[in-house]
Amino acid sequence: MGARRRGSLRLLHRDFAFGFLDNNFNIDETVKKQLHKISKMNGWFVPVSTILDRLLLLKNLSIYINNNEFIIVNKNDVAVNGLTIITNQKKIYNFNTKTWHYPNREGEIVLGDIYPHGVVKLSTNDIIEKTGITDNLEKTRIVWGWLVGRFNK
Repeated sequence: MGARRRGSLRLLHRDFAFGFLDNNFNIDETVKKQLHKISKMNGWFVPVSTILDRLLLLKNLSIYINNNEFIIVNKNDVAVNGLTIITNQKKIYNFNTKTWHYPNREGEIVLGDIYPHGVVKLSTNDIIEKTGITDNLEKTRIVWGWLVGRFNK
């Protein structure tokens, strides 16, 4: 399988046309062992079409960064499910849910679903939770980004 590293993508393709069955039409033991080994790996095993659809969805996300705050805008007509970000921050505040998110050992934070044309606002500022300040210019920028994504197709 070659070297494995975080964030990489591997496409595994195998045709089950010839050489995978023994004379009794049972799966060959060597093939069975290899498939079992692959199934135990930490991975997302789905059809290629699912991966390509996911990549298309992620392509239509926009991220706006302003100091300690960032905004993720879903410009898709469908939800992006199970969105995960990778960070080196100790914690991130989610304005939408009014909760702090803490990354796992690999720096991953699962934000969850972003609805069609939805916006998620995040911050690494410790005092932002208390103030909740969002200036009018930023609000205008968020709404404008949403409108452009919604109607500029």
